[in-house]
Amino acid sequence: MTVVAALGDSLTCGEGVGVRVDPTITWVGLLAGALPNGRLVRLARAGARARDVRLRQLPELPDQVDVVTLLVGLNGVARAGFDAAAVRADLLAVVAALRTLDAEVLLARLHDPVALLPLPPRVAGAARVRVAAVNAAVDVAASWPGVRVLDLALVSALSQPGGWSVDRVHPSAAGHHGIAAAAIRSLLAGGRHHPTVMAEPVLPRGPARVLKAGGRCATDCRTAPATCASSAVPSLHACCTATDPNQPRAVGKARVPCLPVTGKRSQERLLPRSR
Repeated sequence: MTVVAALGDSLTCGEGVGVRVDPTITWVGLLAGALPNGRLVRLARAGARARDVRLRQLPELPDQVDVVTLLVGLNGVARAGFDAAAVRADLLAVVAALRTLDAEVLLARLHDPVALLPLPPRVAGAARVRVAAVNAAVDVAASWPGVRVLDLALVSALSQPGGWSVDRVHPSAAGHHGIAAAAIRSLLAGGRHHPTVMAEPVLPRGPARVLKAGGRCATDCRTAPATCASSAVPSLHACCTATDPNQPRAVGKARVPCLPVTGKRSQERLLPRSR
């Protein structure tokens, strides 16, 4: 049996506001299915940040595990109070702890989460600066023995609308398929595990429309629907409330799609405040 433990957030567990990908066809589900007698232990939770992984998910790891996946960082990017040093410390602490296990670590490097979102340049720029800080920590950990890198920026499915759900934030089933194919290639390159090669997905023309009625999600991802609302970049508007004058603030008339928490569809407004 090959045990795969999945750490991280909604990009791994397949849950978001109004978005749900069946656990068996999330990228970690497909990865486990491609390994000999693969078994998935899914510890990822929607809304999780690097600190949550260190304090809550890491202690839940089983004693025997062969592959550990870690994809985290976008929730920190999306919210106010982003602390690059704290994120770096938490992420490196998690990877250091994983390296004490007799397991291969598959660590994800973040993509550009705002590439397909109609955000004002200043907001998009602030998000990219934060992503670069997370990836800088990933690059440090990537140099350690036993750590394989899954670079989401190189997953071709994620560069097209068809690789995403209707919110353009959570991967669609096709997007998960593309990530799984890249994850399999990364493990094969390490030579320790030999998963079955997976072909690239056939992408639909546009985002998968999987929004649930009323804006709620049916979830088995260990979190309530309201918690899912804070998952990943739909809450990017939160970072615009920062008191740091170098951070964008939410005013103006530009409308950015944002999935609702309640039954009514809503949109968040993002523009720099006039000085």
